[in-house]
Amino acid sequence: MRSRIYTIIAGHFKSWYRSKSNIFWTIAFPLLLIVLFGAIFGSGSTKFDLYLQNQDLNGNLPTPLSQGYVNVLNQTGAFNLHMVAAEQPDPLTYVKNDAQLHNRGQRLLVVPLGFNATRPGLWIAPGNRKLSDRLVRSRHRQSTRPSIRSASRDRNQEYSLH
Repeated sequence: MRSRIYTIIAGHFKSWYRSKSNIFWTIAFPLLLIVLFGAIFGSGSTKFDLYLQNQDLNGNLPTPLSQGYVNVLNQTGAFNLHMVAAEQPDPLTYVKNDAQLHNRGQRLLVVPLGFNATRPGLWIAPGNRKLSDRLVRSRHRQSTRPSIRSASRDRNQEYSLH
C-alpha cells in the first residue's frame, strides 16, 4: 500500500518538475515578487512621527512622572518624537505647519498640566508592592473600573489633524 502512495507522489512530482512553467510560477515568481516589493517598500521607516507637548512643568523642568512618560515613549522605538514647546500658544497650528513643511505625520500628544498629580494609584513604581496590590484589589470592585478608564483617557490628549 505504501509503495503505491509513494509511486503516485513520485509520478506527480515528476510531472510537475518536467513543466518549466510550473517551476517558474510556483517558485521563481513568488520569490521575484518578494524581492521586488521588498525593494520598493522596504526602505521606509516603521516609526510614526509624533509631536509631543509636555505642559506638566515644575519651573522650566518637566516633572519626574511626565519626563518618565516621555522617556518610555522614546524607548519603545515606535515613534520619532518631535517636542513642541510648552509655552506654544496654539500647538495644533504649529504642528500642522511644521508637519507640512517637513512632510511628517500630523499627530500631537499633549501631556497636560497636573499629569504628575492625577491618580497616583495608577502609576506603579517598580518594587512598590503595596501600591500594586491596592490597584489589583480595586479592579475587582465594579465602581472603580469607570474611574480607571476615565483616568487613562484624561492622562493623554491626542489630536489627529487632517
